[in-house]
Amino acid sequence: MRAAIYARYSSELQRATSIEDQVRLCREAAERLGYAVAPGHVFSDQEISGASAARAGYQRLLAAARERAFDAIVVEAQDRLWRDAAEMHSALKLLRFLGVRVFSVATKTDLTDRAGKILAAVVGLKDELFLEDLRDKTRRGREGTIRRGLSAGGRAYGYRSEMVHDDGGREIGRRHVIDSAEGEVVRYIYRLYGIDGLTPRAIAHRLNAERMPPPRTARGRRAGSWTPATILGPANRALGILRNPLYAGKIAWNRSQKVRDPETGKRVMRVRPRSEWVWHDASELRIVPEDLWQRVQARLQQRAWTPGAREGARPKYLLSGLLVCGECNARYVIQQHRPGVQHYGCAVHYDRGPAVCDNGRLVRRDSMERKVIEYVFGDLFTPRRLAYLDRAVAEAVERMTRRSGDATAEREAALRQARRELDNIAAAIRQGILTPTTRQMLEDAERRVAALEQAVREARRAPAPVVSVRSVVERDLRDLRGLLETNVDEARRMLAFAMDKIVLLREGPHLVAEVRGSMAGLLELHGCVSSVGAGRGI
Repeated sequence: MRAAIYARYSSELQRATSIEDQVRLCREAAERLGYAVAPGHVFSDQEISGASAARAGYQRLLAAARERAFDAIVVEAQDRLWRDAAEMHSALKLLRFLGVRVFSVATKTDLTDRAGKILAAVVGLKDELFLEDLRDKTRRGREGTIRRGLSAGGRAYGYRSEMVHDDGGREIGRRHVIDSAEGEVVRYIYRLYGIDGLTPRAIAHRLNAERMPPPRTARGRRAGSWTPATILGPANRALGILRNPLYAGKIAWNRSQKVRDPETGKRVMRVRPRSEWVWHDASELRIVPEDLWQRVQARLQQRAWTPGAREGARPKYLLSGLLVCGECNARYVIQQHRPGVQHYGCAVHYDRGPAVCDNGRLVRRDSMERKVIEYVFGDLFTPRRLAYLDRAVAEAVERMTRRSGDATAEREAALRQARRELDNIAAAIRQGILTPTTRQMLEDAERRVAALEQAVREARRAPAPVVSVRSVVERDLRDLRGLLETNVDEARRMLAFAMDKIVLLREGPHLVAEVRGSMAGLLELHGCVSSVGAGRGI
């Protein structure tokens, strides 16, 4: 009878050798149970929680079970496979149907029989509650750290971190202290907004022009430049230079939480209601005087504008996401500098100013979209180019077919050699030569055989039928004509398929659009270009 092994560890603080220890334990248990570990069927995941089903090794294990590649799964403990009760019940139901048993070494039980089913339900609930309890304890610990005047992580602009020691000289944590240079920049921003009346975009332009050092990124590196979003921040999380209450000497904690998406296994950020926020007075961290703080907050309330309010919104225009500035590689976005006239312009120049990107050229939206459509129908996909595409694809398919036959033979030969090596190692172990070296050789050989078996299966698959490129393009062009009037989203998707991006380059008084993709060309935009001064549009 054949068995597979699954091993996992969840934290980068744990040792990678934990996998080796689990595999060794499971091999010994499989032998006692009368199972032979199938070649290549040792599955593992590193540094990932068992609460997520989106684990590469775990998914390969289930896929192999569906193919009836083994009769049983051996794990050190149930929580190596699952820390989510719903996923555990779903997986066990599938494995029972497939006739695959699941043995836990820790409890010495088969989780698929009647007694094991009861035990699995109890242990699964315990493991899930353990994670919830751990999250609660971690949150309480961080709250206690803040109340003791120490840092619980993160660092806002205007502050630096320093080590704190107890009376005996032992390190007990870190705390924030005001950085005098950055603190002065913070007060400068508050004066520009609250007293001089500048907008966040105008402030970003000025800071970049004056070469003020921007905040650091999450990885600790200096950001490239100031942006309006950095200045303002989202109101619902009280972030950004103008909204962060830390500058008024108040720490707001517990503003958000990460919740795991049950479908993808990824954690997403959720904003907590303000009633759940934890507040702590930290007057020693105040940077902005109270009267200036209140003046800025009052103006923010009057304007009631939040950067990123449209983040995640679907693009509205035909060329949204396709146009790229040739000087800073940023996207061109819609800008409106006078009523009724829309232009595409460089987003970095607009948001961060000419100190970061001095390309202030604008192109009228209607003119740009008209010229791109004319280019697609009149120049990009001509009958001559489509005929060339058909010939090129046919020749490429013929070359690939010849190479595929040679590659299949090479893979089959390599698989035969790998199986011989695996048999030799297994024979040596049966004769009593069992050392850490032979054990490692066996695992390496099993992985090599499994990989080559998969490669041979893929090589033997029948190739998909080749469709005429010309017929597909001609059909899409017919569809595109109709979609331009009825479905801008779908028309944009089709254009993106034909043209990876359109790079706008300054050339004298004109812009030249360089179409990059599988078929490239140049499109001159004479007669539809204007420019915007550094002070306009702010």
